[in-house]
Amino acid sequence: MNSRIPRCLLIVACLLTSLCSFAEAEATAAASQQQRSQPNIVLILADDLAPGDLSQGDGEKARTPRLDQLAKESVQFTQAYSASCVCAPARAALLTGRYPHRTGVVTLNLNKYPKLTRLHRDEVTIADILKDAGYVTGLIGKWHTGRGEGYHPLDRGFDEFEGFDGSVDVGYYTYPFIEQRTTKTVTDQYLTDHLTERAINFVRRHQDEPFFLKLAHYAPHRPLEAPEELIQHYRERGFDESVATIYAMIEVMDRGIGRLLDEIDALGLAEETIVLFASDNGPDPLTGERFNLELRGSKYQVYEGGLRVPLLIRWTNRFTPGVRDQTVSFVDLLPTLLELCDVEFEAGNPLDGESFASVLHDADAEFSPTHFWQWNRGEPNYTHNAALREGNFKLVRPYVTRGVKLQDSTLKPVLYDLEADPAETEDVAQQHPAVTQRMTAELQRLSKDVEQDRTRPDSSRKDVTASEQQPNVVLLLADDLGWSDLHCYGHPYHRTPNLDQLAQEGMRYTNGYAPAPICSASRASILTGKTPARLNFEFVTKTEPGSQRLDTEVPLQTPPLTLNLPPAETTIAESLAGLDYQTAFFGKWHVSQHYGGRYLAWHPEFGPKKQGFQIATEDFGDHPYAWGKRQPPALPDGQFPVDSMVQRTADFIRLRKNADEPYFVMASSFYVHTPVKNRCRWLVDDYEQHLPAGTKNRKQRLEYAAFVETLDHHVGTILQAIDEAGQRENTLVIFLSDNGGHPEYCANAPLRGSKWNLYEGGIRVPFLARWPKTIAAGSECETPVNGYDLLPTLVDVAEGTAAVNNIDLVANEVDGISVRETFSDPDWNPNRSLIWHFPYYHPETTYSKAIDEIGIDDFATSKTRPQSAIRHRNYKLLHFTEDDRSELYDLNQDISEQHDLSQQQPQLARELRESLEQQLNSMNARRALPKP
Repeated sequence: MNSRIPRCLLIVACLLTSLCSFAEAEATAAASQQQRSQPNIVLILADDLAPGDLSQGDGEKARTPRLDQLAKESVQFTQAYSASCVCAPARAALLTGRYPHRTGVVTLNLNKYPKLTRLHRDEVTIADILKDAGYVTGLIGKWHTGRGEGYHPLDRGFDEFEGFDGSVDVGYYTYPFIEQRTTKTVTDQYLTDHLTERAINFVRRHQDEPFFLKLAHYAPHRPLEAPEELIQHYRERGFDESVATIYAMIEVMDRGIGRLLDEIDALGLAEETIVLFASDNGPDPLTGERFNLELRGSKYQVYEGGLRVPLLIRWTNRFTPGVRDQTVSFVDLLPTLLELCDVEFEAGNPLDGESFASVLHDADAEFSPTHFWQWNRGEPNYTHNAALREGNFKLVRPYVTRGVKLQDSTLKPVLYDLEADPAETEDVAQQHPAVTQRMTAELQRLSKDVEQDRTRPDSSRKDVTASEQQPNVVLLLADDLGWSDLHCYGHPYHRTPNLDQLAQEGMRYTNGYAPAPICSASRASILTGKTPARLNFEFVTKTEPGSQRLDTEVPLQTPPLTLNLPPAETTIAESLAGLDYQTAFFGKWHVSQHYGGRYLAWHPEFGPKKQGFQIATEDFGDHPYAWGKRQPPALPDGQFPVDSMVQRTADFIRLRKNADEPYFVMASSFYVHTPVKNRCRWLVDDYEQHLPAGTKNRKQRLEYAAFVETLDHHVGTILQAIDEAGQRENTLVIFLSDNGGHPEYCANAPLRGSKWNLYEGGIRVPFLARWPKTIAAGSECETPVNGYDLLPTLVDVAEGTAAVNNIDLVANEVDGISVRETFSDPDWNPNRSLIWHFPYYHPETTYSKAIDEIGIDDFATSKTRPQSAIRHRNYKLLHFTEDDRSELYDLNQDISEQHDLSQQQPQLARELRESLEQQLNSMNARRALPKP
């Protein structure tokens, strides 16, 4: 049958098709027009830039012609504020429109305070909102508001991320760079120029759709690095090295911003793009003093110099350029931009900011909200470094810094009239008692309110009191064990099966370090997370105070001896006890003066129970220290001594088999410290078969080998107790030594040096970690880690925040960082420097008889003179105080430190020397000084 469609029906069908196509085209055009009606946003953020750094405001000290031109084309705010005096909280407020405390971001170091530097997951960012409104969202540069799953920029509303998360040190010529979620190291382009090019590329790729670009520059944040020709220009104008470099860094950034603005103009996007420029906070005081409009204070302080920032906002042909004196804050930017973009948003978490869009259109518009600030390191204490501004009045609670824990301040708030006194020099609280009383009450109310919000239950945090979320922690500390003493570290004949198995089941760190080349200093540092230099605890404890007494004259006077770790210092035990851990200590303490005439006896006022350990028993175990003058009989073949210290540790673990709370136990062994004497003669006889006749110091090394195997057996006993308690999967075990091996017993090769000096043999140590649920079996990590990283790492693991003592704006802080990231990513490397400082001579009573040179496997005690060291990446510099001499080594190529590169690479040696001095100065390190 032949079926035909009538012509009229075909005509109708064609007409309908044409009409549908026309309707679709109209809808597409309408959608496109709606998209183009939404302005693009380019938000440019500098880092630690002062309002006085722009040449229009500083008498052309710096050269910033493009920012000056942008200011002329913009609405320029003279009283714009960051939401914090430090970077991470400021960025959190900018992203959310909420005070940073509410968001969970209250301080600035992602490694030391991982839980206090990330946005709660229920926070909504401006990127989230604009993305939902059809914008393409991109972040180029510094993130600094969290790291890890759920906290990455791509998890917080950004479609694209090219930059760095803020968890590692970033240089300007060598730096880690993340593209989406993949990290690489860049060495061929100056960082600021690189970010500029990435921003230009983003704008080009998305010119046909509405976009939100946050360009977060690192400049002029430390480290101070810039093109030499620019630095020289500012040197010639009379600026010191730091300021000259800062102005050079700003000039590079200014040029890059100019290139980005030129690209926006060239693409015809100027009238469709809102451009903002600001800084995250005031200038860093560690970079030297420079002009800042006579404002008081700097970064880290809630005075105007720490909070007041430049703010320029341009929307060509929409805003009339001019100056505004209204007070605005970072928390106001989100609601303002959403209003300008006509984006509706219902806040699940109420905003603190208000839209000042009316001010952008009308210079006389009323806008004077209350603004609130507070910052200190660690958990917030609202009685310190807090401020409130209402109208022209600003109330400040000063930041009290003392060498004690941060207690509530008893200082009265101070009131300033900023209209009459913008430099905050005169307290007018007595002249305005009613204002002071009202603002003090409001500051207290806001403090309580944001703290309640900060600690609210939300999806970003686990219940830290639930033991299933907190691992047990067993810290095993050996005494004087060398880096190469274990079979798993390459020793040819030492038998260490239990420690080898620990390495096979967990992670072996090849660049693990002790904080000091000597026991007391190292132990104090491990306990507190601070370098011995910061603690002023660099030598061993003694019975009485005083100074070093040597058997011969030396040219330098060393610092007075430190006898005790002050109870004011916060230890790992105190930090974990605050997170509901049971804490115990067994073994060698050695951070208090010898008590009652007994060597290593605990002082009752400075022992473990005064430092957060709930259970602690003084016990030498079966180490020769316990023998006194009588040596116990030799043991039968195959039998190891029963060590009471080890048994106490094992019993503690077994008794917590069904405990509700997690535990932290520190088993601090006396092995393999001298005197090296063995009850296991069968072990010594067995090692006779493995060590060739004629081996240097053969007798001592035979005894030492048996000693090392005995230590290994003790470790096995403790590991067995963990298994018997069924706790293996949820127990983090860490093993390390307090310093390098004793030169008369330990073969430290290939490392140079030994205990008591800062060559690798004195400070590089075996360092193992096992946590089956997190650490891959048999993994190896080359990232340099230090014993002072343990406190922040363990607190991070326990889902808490490291308690920090001796809090100061800059200087007195924990020096370690959390290296938890290495557990799951062995390639993670924070690209930081490690510091050692030993301002003493050694040995004391036989210094004149010690050998002069420090070599490899000398098997003799050598002269150690006051010295310091720094390791940055693969380079290590040692500085010797007596003759003001430095040595430089590339540890990747020369682990034995045989080829001094200080003459071949003088600039690198000079830079590391300056960095070492700067860091020691910031720690108030004590020095060995010429005798009068």
